[in-house]
Amino acid sequence: MNNDESVKKTNSGLSDEERLARDVASTLDEDIAPAYDRDALAAAVIASQERAAYETEQAVFKEAKRAKNRKKAKRTVRNIFVTIILLGLVFGAVYAGYRYMANYYDAHFLSGTTINGADVSGMTAPEVKKLLFGVPDDYQLTIYELNGDTEVLTSDMIGRAYVDNDEVEQIMANQDSKRWFLHLQDVKEYTVTFVMAYDREAAQRCITNLHCISGSSVVTPQDAHLETDASGMYYIVPEVEGNTVNSSKVEKAVMDALDKAASSVDLVAAGCYEKPRIHANDENLIKRMNAWNEYLKVNVTYRFGPYSEVINADTIRPYIQDTGTDVILATDWIKSMVYGWGQKYDTFGLERAFRTHDGQLIQIPAGGDYGWCLDKEATIADVTEVVKNGLTGDRDPIWLFEAYGGWTNGDLGGTYFEVSINEQRAWLFEDGVQKMEIKVITGTESMEDRKSTPGCFAIDGKITDWTLGTYATHGYQAHVDFWLPFNGDQGIHDAYWYDKSAFGTDRYKYGGSHGCVSLYRDDMEKVYPVLEIGMPVVVYREKIPAQPTTIQAASAS
Repeated sequence: MNNDESVKKTNSGLSDEERLARDVASTLDEDIAPAYDRDALAAAVIASQERAAYETEQAVFKEAKRAKNRKKAKRTVRNIFVTIILLGLVFGAVYAGYRYMANYYDAHFLSGTTINGADVSGMTAPEVKKLLFGVPDDYQLTIYELNGDTEVLTSDMIGRAYVDNDEVEQIMANQDSKRWFLHLQDVKEYTVTFVMAYDREAAQRCITNLHCISGSSVVTPQDAHLETDASGMYYIVPEVEGNTVNSSKVEKAVMDALDKAASSVDLVAAGCYEKPRIHANDENLIKRMNAWNEYLKVNVTYRFGPYSEVINADTIRPYIQDTGTDVILATDWIKSMVYGWGQKYDTFGLERAFRTHDGQLIQIPAGGDYGWCLDKEATIADVTEVVKNGLTGDRDPIWLFEAYGGWTNGDLGGTYFEVSINEQRAWLFEDGVQKMEIKVITGTESMEDRKSTPGCFAIDGKITDWTLGTYATHGYQAHVDFWLPFNGDQGIHDAYWYDKSAFGTDRYKYGGSHGCVSLYRDDMEKVYPVLEIGMPVVVYREKIPAQPTTIQAASAS
């Protein structure tokens, strides 16, 4: 029997089942009992009881098992509940720790973070900025100037300070703080820019006060230029480099350097200094100097007999224009100057003061073809050549007509023939000395077309054996041995048809010549060899006192 069936035997040796079977058999109806085998019946009862006991036992076992299972289930539920509680507590703690760290890394840098080479793990943005930018700003800008001079601008002077551009905060904002646990072993390197700003107005004030701008030793540069020496000639004055700066360029160069946080700026290299534009070796400057001096070396004296006109540096200087590129000599003034010379010195056909044989200063009326007459166009060209080439020395003007007798006594200072109509006399002067006094017959005064013409004339020809006039043209025709024409058909000649006694009388008033000056042949023979073509013949009627020009008065004195 199984231990757990709890079947026990009595002291009589029967089991409880056997006793039960026996009791059942004794109570059976006597009528029924014989029909059954008591033992079999007892066995059946026992078997029934055993089944019942087994079933009971099984029921008890099952109940016990169910009870055990219920107890186990309760324990399992409890364990699960406890586990859940524990897990909840653990999760809560872990989540709380996660949230704490996530919140922490919202305001702190993740582990392994470096900025500009500095480990900033676990640091806040202000702590990082203090670490990176909290050092004192010792920035200074050294300004290199001319001649090795320097000036310095410091941070304090220009109000320079760090400007927060939020780069540090941006790095923190971009870090994955919610998954901080995934980055515990990461190394994250960042670089931020030092943004420094300065007070531009303060910097500009500092620049304005730089010694190179406002200092008392500032020297203004000067271009090499031309000046004249004591003689009036030009020479080159060398340039002055100076040390003046262009303040606008200085401000730009310094401000650019400050913007770049440069440590220095070289004002010379930056081209901030005002420089002379023209140096002493400038080719154009040398060319201009040479041109000036070439013009100014001119020193020409034009000779007008005893008079002169000088053209020198003082004459032409007002007409030289220096454009800075070229030196140009204007020449339009030459024309007016030469024409002025003509007005001053021309005597051709003009009135003139003349001192007669007896010393009287009379006025010879205009008329005739004798005297000085300047060839103005040729002289203008000559003067132009002189001034353009800087010529020197004495020079003669170019004459269209020249006075044979020079410049004295109304251009009659040499050999000439003087005729007085009213006195019917003529005087031959040779080299200024009277050689003959001659009686003459001049043109017929009573006939206008036969009068002798007053004036000063040049002998136009010198002819012997000549016939005067023609019957066809003039109504007369006469042969002469000597003929000296001086005014068209008027001239000096011998006149055989006059009696010698007629010369020097009043014959001219009613029976004179056709305008010629007639001489007795013997006298004409003496005069003819002395007079040459171009020599003057001066003819006058009255001795009118002269009112000479300055030149004429001087020449007649």
